[in-house]
Amino acid sequence: MKYNILVKNLELTDELRGYVEKKLNKIARFYDKITHLDVDLSRDSKQKSGPVYRAEVNLDIPGHLLRVVEFDYTIEAAVDKVQDKIIRQVKKAKGKLEAKNRPVQE
Repeated sequence: MKYNILVKNLELTDELRGYVEKKLNKIARFYDKITHLDVDLSRDSKQKSGPVYRAEVNLDIPGHLLRVVEFDYTIEAAVDKVQDKIIRQVKKAKGKLEAKNRPVQE
């Protein structure tokens, strides 16, 4: 699985890169035909309540393009939320593809 990590308004440390890779490698356990994964991480400091972090994942599997965006007050929490939602979407897409390819029983 190929993936790109893009950051805006924050620094991509080795610790953050490792955390994101660890979380998103779990997606491959649910579906092995993932072709491409893009991760966008950013920080918005113009909120009244302080900095808000944004994590976006775009995932390409045959026949589907899945996208999830989440916001939180820490980047790790935003990545955790994105992981949960993208895994749910991958399972749903995989189920649809399997149902489509399942032979009809009479």
